[in-house]
Amino acid sequence: MKRKTGIRAFSLLLALLLVSVGVVPAVVFDERDEELFSLSFEEGNTVNLNGMKLPELQTDYSQEQVIITAELSPVESSGTSDLTIHEIPSGSIIYHTMDGITRVYSSDGKQILSAVDSMAKKVATPRGFRPATFVSQVPSGSHVIHQDDVTYVFHNGDLILTVLSDQPREYNESLQRNEYMDVGGFNGWIEYAYKNVPQITQFDAYWKTPTCPPSSEFAEPVFLFNGIRTPDETAIVQPVLEYNQPITGQYWTGCCWTLKDGMQDIHSDRITISTGDTLKGELHWSSTSGQWYIQISDITTGEAMSLWSDYVPTTNVQVDVTLEGWNIDGNSDVPGDTRFYDMVYKNNGNSISVNLYRYIASSAPLTGLNVEFISNPTEVVLHTAN
Repeated sequence: MKRKTGIRAFSLLLALLLVSVGVVPAVVFDERDEELFSLSFEEGNTVNLNGMKLPELQTDYSQEQVIITAELSPVESSGTSDLTIHEIPSGSIIYHTMDGITRVYSSDGKQILSAVDSMAKKVATPRGFRPATFVSQVPSGSHVIHQDDVTYVFHNGDLILTVLSDQPREYNESLQRNEYMDVGGFNGWIEYAYKNVPQITQFDAYWKTPTCPPSSEFAEPVFLFNGIRTPDETAIVQPVLEYNQPITGQYWTGCCWTLKDGMQDIHSDRITISTGDTLKGELHWSSTSGQWYIQISDITTGEAMSLWSDYVPTTNVQVDVTLEGWNIDGNSDVPGDTRFYDMVYKNNGNSISVNLYRYIASSAPLTGLNVEFISNPTEVVLHTAN
């Protein structure tokens, strides 16, 4: 049986919102950066969300449900061997409904697929394992805009993805239980340096890719990053170094993530990174677009990925440099020491005073952990037993 569904959240005859999706903020780079990277400055790509009207969704309750085994992503896969994404058309609408079903519609409102969230393969994200229906990879340089409980993703000025959800946060969190989770494994932030700041518009950090965890066990993902999050831990923007992603493998990758409770977990394309490579994570606020520009750069190879997001404000936030892991049950599951250095904290171009604090998870089944301040707040070492 087919039925047309009017979506409440789509009374997007929205607030007056002009969002620039192509203007990169003026960023000051040092000489070595300028030799390797330059941010592209595009002008004029302004999207007007005022009065945007999404199509009437034509729900087909008789459509056979499928099991989603990879991220729902509006990008072209690299071939039949690419198992990291479940490709959906550009312009798709993802709708997570109260009954635990995710439905995907075309840009004109026709239902493409229906999937049960609890049956979807779980994907590792920097906030735990999530159903693949709740994770999306988008092209580098995409803009993630959240407005009235709806998330829009633009790339090169085109609307490539729309996501909305009627599911309560409690149900959403319960979906993080998964087939990979060890009963005794540690899950979460292992150790980090942090500070709550009243206002910030720039946070940069360099670090060298550490040695890989010695363990050969599958699905014990590790994340290293500098990030900015809300103190209530409901949203974060972060350039991330990853290891042992179940959908990639036991090697280092880098991408940009933006996460917000109740919303789709979204990340950029990935780059492959080697032990010893020098990385730079950048977070710069653009007052023009009202978004954070997130970039991870491999200084050694010259590769970089980026993402824009408005998930996090610039006021009353927390800055962190973090080692995170999931399914961690011993020292062999974590990498070697990681030194974050040349960290920059600014607000509207002016340096701000920051004095970092340390946190080490006492429940982590690990030895040798230590957050060492070489020069607070510009140089920090996250120590492990490796």
